[in-house]
Amino acid sequence: MMDTQLEAEILPGGNDSEFFQVQESWYPVHYIKDLDKSKPTPFTLLGQDIVIWWDKFTQS
Repeated sequence: MMDTQLEAEILPGGNDSEFFQVQESWYPVHYIKDLDKSKPTPFTLLGQDIVIWWDKFTQS
């Protein structure tokens, strides 16, 4: 049986059910198969500048 308090802490959008916090959620941003493994990929999401990259020590 899961603890109800624990479930409330991990809800998407933050802990306040009356207000959705966009920065407290995960968003798909790029297909892995299309990500360039040789350089960082910059983009903007919800007004925030973000960079994603492959970890050079990753085997995948």
